[in-house]
Amino acid sequence: MRKSGQILLQSPPIGVDVLDIKHDMEKVPGVISVHELHVWRLNQHKALASAHVTIADPSLELFQQQVKTLNECLHAYGVHSVTLQPELAREDLLRTRATTGGLTRSEIAACQMNCGSSCEELTCCG
Repeated sequence: MRKSGQILLQSPPIGVDVLDIKHDMEKVPGVISVHELHVWRLNQHKALASAHVTIADPSLELFQQQVKTLNECLHAYGVHSVTLQPELAREDLLRTRATTGGLTRSEIAACQMNCGSSCEELTCCG
């Protein structure tokens, strides 16, 4: 009953720390940040994940390489089905960071996928 409840509540797999996964994903070259990261169990044997990934380079070819590395990272945590949404870091903030070094990763990687004002408080942007 407890295991079924944890699956229905979409809790992460036992022994998996989502912050550890986020930290490891953000170490991939070219990945500025990861947000809206959700890891949950579909059943007792399969874990899923979804995330927004802020990247500096708009190249689709490069992102495909990064996705391969990100998938390998998630596989190490037992997550084998992943949906990743790329977001481009704002150019003006990247330039400011390069010249002054004064911006944090989170300021550069603010969510670019606003769904509108009616439900914004329910997203990472809210």
